[in-house]
Amino acid sequence: MDYAVDFVLKTMQDLSSSKPVLFQRDGSLYVASSDGFGQVKYGLNTRPIEIRDWEKREQPPEIAESEDIFEGVSGDVRGKLKIRDSEAPYLKAISFGSDDNSFTLEDIAKTAEQLAGLPDDGKIRMVSHDSGYHSHKYGYASDGIDVWIDRARVMNRERYLELLRNAEEGIIQNIEDLDKIEDKQRISGAYEKLLFPDRMIMTPHMIVSLPRYGYLHLHREEPDSWTRMTSLEGGILHYSELRIHDESPFGINIKLNAKTQRTISEAKETLKKMDEEVDAVKSNMAIAETFISRINEVHNKICAKDIEWSKSLRKRVREKVIA
Repeated sequence: MDYAVDFVLKTMQDLSSSKPVLFQRDGSLYVASSDGFGQVKYGLNTRPIEIRDWEKREQPPEIAESEDIFEGVSGDVRGKLKIRDSEAPYLKAISFGSDDNSFTLEDIAKTAEQLAGLPDDGKIRMVSHDSGYHSHKYGYASDGIDVWIDRARVMNRERYLELLRNAEEGIIQNIEDLDKIEDKQRISGAYEKLLFPDRMIMTPHMIVSLPRYGYLHLHREEPDSWTRMTSLEGGILHYSELRIHDESPFGINIKLNAKTQRTISEAKETLKKMDEEVDAVKSNMAIAETFISRINEVHNKICAKDIEWSKSLRKRVREKVIA
């Protein structure tokens, strides 16, 4: 079975001029190259769960089957833990500096270049950051922050992807389990609590998001445009809220960059690149459509009454206008 994570992997391979690299940062998988990156919003845990002596359970596979990159026992994690020498170059490439946890497309390209220049040992690195407010960090009242590595692990890349597909299956199953709710009026509240398997691909020319519509929130005069130096903070994309009255709300959404082109030749080159990237998306649509059809089907089933009410309301409004 194909999963939406496979859509990101295959599409990034097809639109990139070099082989993409994979890493996990702050709970999200990144598939990155010099041409852009894909982000899967859910990743694997990096923090071991607390198991009491009397409990008969084990650590989840992503912990049991991965290794801690820090040497010794984790204690004060404010950047003071010793990183294994063999892992230091990988961690340096994917971790944030001490002052900021935002990044740009240019930063991602540099990260991809650094990782691609290191030996490919078939493993993936997973890093989690923490941060704290730092008043007067630069000598004046400001909202400065300190950023440090909180957790870091490494594991087999193919096993990681297998576990990520299992996680995606679990997320979709949670959506399907909404059908078991007898009081359908609780569906809206239940949706709000769900972790959705959102993911996106971003290049200098387009943003692809699925299954929900993703959009930049930049507080700019041109919110539909971006450059390679546009600062991307937090979750990068915001995703549209799900409305239970909408029929088949999930899909593959493509937003093209509205940045002004200064010359005809620049515009022609941009349009050519856009065509190539859209073709890469189109050639992998079948992978995503299976996934999207599945969750649209369960949505339409559990929200059938609300969808029918909305259709009936729109019909009455149209008839009233015509009359």
